[in-house]
Amino acid sequence: SNLANLVRIFADEGYECSMVTNGALFDNPLQLELRDAGLRRVNVSLPTLDEAQYAQFFGVDKLPLVLRNLEHMAGNYGKVKINFMASDNTVPSQVRNMDGLSSRLGVTISLIELARTSTLALPMSSRVTSYLAEDPGILSTEETYERMGRRKVVTTLTNGRWEIDDFRDSSYRERAFDNAVCSACEKQERCVEGPYALRIGYDGTAKPCLIRGD
Repeated sequence: SNLANLVRIFADEGYECSMVTNGALFDNPLQLELRDAGLRRVNVSLPTLDEAQYAQFFGVDKLPLVLRNLEHMAGNYGKVKINFMASDNTVPSQVRNMDGLSSRLGVTISLIELARTSTLALPMSSRVTSYLAEDPGILSTEETYERMGRRKVVTTLTNGRWEIDDFRDSSYRERAFDNAVCSACEKQERCVEGPYALRIGYDGTAKPCLIRGD
């Protein structure tokens, strides 16, 4: 497929290739094709495990299909994460459900905050951590350091794994922006990840920055 060819081009040049998907069309044959082409990491956008709520969010009733595809991903790829958008619509109602899915499939829940332009605070992540501490309980909390800065990793008593991005921490923002392009950017306040990756959109558009449109 064209997508596999695109992955292979970058993988052959030594880049680590990952994909963000809603999972609806990412069936097992395509997963295997892209894995063989060099895809190594997959992030699935999944804000809820409630079928009615999922249909309301996405406009289609595809949750059972997405979950079946997700089970294949867990076996086909070494690194699978669920991008869980934390909001008043999904916290606390979906916290326990997501932890159960993480435990069952061995995937990581990546907590995504709604981008805020007025503050760099992360109140939702604190709420999620509090709910996990109550049910099912937290086994361990550790910090990891990667290219994007510091991440907090929370493991629950049921072996659910949650990853909280701490990029908005000021010291790591300063380090991330220490380059010729980002240091002169007037949109730093809105930035939630720094210079991390080159993205290829569904229409083939190359996008080196999520904030800028130029």
